Amino acid sequence: MDNKDKILLGAEELFFKFGIKSMTMDDIAKHLGMSKKTIYQFFEDKDALVHSLVSSHIKRNETEMIGYAGTSKNAIQEILFALQHMAAMFAKTNPLLFHDMQKYHITAWNDFKAFKDGCMTKIVIDNLKRGISEGLYREDISVKILARLRIEEVEMTFNPTIFPPNQFSMIEVAEQLMKHYLLGICTLKGHRMVNKYFEIKNNILFWSSAERAPGKTTFSIVIRVTDRDGNTIEKFFDIIRTRLDFSSLEINNSMTPNGDGVNETWGVPDLRFYQGVRVQIFDRGGARVFYTEDPDFRWDGTFNGKAMPVSSYFWTIEIIETGEMRRGMLNLIRK
Repeated sequence: MDNKDKILLGAEELFFKFGIKSMTMDDIAKHLGMSKKTIYQFFEDKDALVHSLVSSHIKRNETEMIGYAGTSKNAIQEILFALQHMAAMFAKTNPLLFHDMQKYHITAWNDFKAFKDGCMTKIVIDNLKRGISEGLYREDISVKILARLRIEEVEMTFNPTIFPPNQFSMIEVAEQLMKHYLLGICTLKGHRMVNKYFEIKNNILFWSSAERAPGKTTFSIVIRVTDRDGNTIEKFFDIIRTRLDFSSLEINNSMTPNGDGVNETWGVPDLRFYQGVRVQIFDRGGARVFYTEDPDFRWDGTFNGKAMPVSSYFWTIEIIETGEMRRGMLNLIRK
């Protein structure tokens, strides 16, 4: 990673955590452990740095959003992919970031607006048309009107006047607005797909999906009953899923990768129910030997393809969704 990329990454960490206005070039230099002179070799001023960072994020988001359309099985899954992406982003974002960008960095804000009004609007329109063709969205909706509504809902999510950060969580706002939008445009077939996590057997509601739905603790479902005369009753519910507190998760303190098929790898399966997970393992000298953001990816006791020696290792687990972190020791044993 060259110095320019290091500067962008360091500035991103600070801006997302503390907002833009409160962070000075001195703060960024100190955070990176480099001189301001080095930063100014790549960026004329803070405004240029913010502009470059926003441009980079726009390109990344455009690629990811187009990717969701290509890899999703249907229009509803595409939207749910996008919601998970937004939740992961908002989990690490200080709401002041958008306010500061709009007020103090107008060029970057205008680029974001252009992205919203151009690329994002087209993706929403394409999704609506796709959903209609798949029979998941109602045919009587106005694609143009609903697309504008959805785009305004996205911007509304981080509007501090409408949703003050001290009263509302951006993740919860984004999820509620998405549910309201999605349940309003779906056909009965679409509602069944939205409710795919659940099924009713013998008048009892069961979880019926193999998907782990990371970060989701609340699910909105609709139950529709039709009698023999064709009369229909609909009822909407919010289902709350409980999970262990992060502080209560049991984390193994040893592993024995010796080929006997027992305790060969190390990981924490229950992390799959949290949104935004970072797992790191370091050796006794402080060098990182393992990193993943996938809770199902486990450490096999190797680094760069080579088996690590018997020793004590230090692990950290960070949950972006809740802002929690735990640390501990892991003993690697070979019998």
